[in-house]
Amino acid sequence: MNNSSRLDSGALVLESTLVNTGAAPFPYAYGFHPYLRAPLLPGGTRDRCIVRAPAGTRLQSADGWRTITREPASARILASPSPELPGSVLLEHSGATALEVEDQAAGLPARISVKGSEQSFPVWVIWSVAPDAPYISLEPWTDAPTP
Repeated sequence: MNNSSRLDSGALVLESTLVNTGAAPFPYAYGFHPYLRAPLLPGGTRDRCIVRAPAGTRLQSADGWRTITREPASARILASPSPELPGSVLLEHSGATALEVEDQAAGLPARISVKGSEQSFPVWVIWSVAPDAPYISLEPWTDAPTP
């Protein structure tokens, strides 16, 4: 695996290349796990940060992903203190190529985008360790967990 990063027009660009050097097929799943400050500016308040979750299929599990339930999910706004975030909001088949944390008090967004990627990232995870954690993670994945 080869990873690189660079600044490009004010954006941090992360690139990763995975190469199968063997003759046998190499199944894989890949995800990025960037953490974005919430609030985006020092002195701000997290309770004014939101994520606009797209419509898609919501994946949930109550047993450590040994079994998965899937159900339609409408587009909605997730407030950063939402009790859902520590349990992860996993969405597949949303068609989203970007998600962002919006700090409404500061009037600033921070975006994670896979637009233009050679690899499809059909799964998005919106996560934070606790409702008062100083970050929200917007994670594009190439595949959903499988039991």
